[in-house]
Amino acid sequence: MGKALRGSVYVQWLVVMMALIPIVLVLLEALIFGIDVNEVNWYRMGIGTTINVLVANWVYWRVRRIEHVLIDVVETKESFYTMVTHDLKSPLSTILMATEMANASKDCTAEIEMISRQTTGMLKMVDDLLCSQAGKAGKLNLKVGCVAVREALSPVLATVATTMHKHGINIISDVADVTCLCDKDRLSQILINLISNSIKNTPSGGFIAIHAQLSGDAVLFMIEDSGGGIAREKLASIFTSYETDGKFGGHGLGLSIVKSLVEAHHGRVWAESVIGEGTKIFFTIPKHIEGA
Repeated sequence: MGKALRGSVYVQWLVVMMALIPIVLVLLEALIFGIDVNEVNWYRMGIGTTINVLVANWVYWRVRRIEHVLIDVVETKESFYTMVTHDLKSPLSTILMATEMANASKDCTAEIEMISRQTTGMLKMVDDLLCSQAGKAGKLNLKVGCVAVREALSPVLATVATTMHKHGINIISDVADVTCLCDKDRLSQILINLISNSIKNTPSGGFIAIHAQLSGDAVLFMIEDSGGGIAREKLASIFTSYETDGKFGGHGLGLSIVKSLVEAHHGRVWAESVIGEGTKIFFTIPKHIEGA
């Protein structure tokens, strides 16, 4: 950060120096050739000064723009390292503790289940990192086919049922009998990520509703929760990598991956929310994908 600011100061000095160069050159010309200062071509000098100032200012603002980009990259990298350090260290510590307990116990069933659960969580995080990177590089591989939405939703609900029951959250399913052209596994990944994020913000006794219906040439999905909601100014950033606002804990990749997967299907995703009234996240999957 400090180097970037020093770079801005150097560029500001460059602007001043470039403005002075035409004046110095003209005065040297007058001195060398014995020209009276009153006869100096001040008009030519003024044009030269103006051009130099314009060029220097263009360079200055380009450098400032690059500086801001670099600062964003550094901050993202620092956020990433913090996330990896915390989210990998925590399950590894749990696995180590469970291993020590297993060594001291005759019945290791509980410890083995703990190790399995933590290892599965770590594998999911690694898969999320790989998926996020592939999405940014435009290299997501989709196995597109005709998918019945109700059929795709059934295993998703089975996956999140235990967690929702544990948190005392009711599930509402309002899914029309529709089909879309998509990668079934990726659609499941989208739904699981969205439902998991809603679980983190929905209090006990609340609900999460899943809607899907035909809307023009696409299937419109909506995941609605009765949580605390998201501030309007933060709605646009929740789909950014490593964004971990109070509502969305964890490593901050879930919604970024959702965005990448939806856009890979030529759909779009957006959110609506009111503080104290919950959040609705919408996404569309076209019934027909160009080139499919």
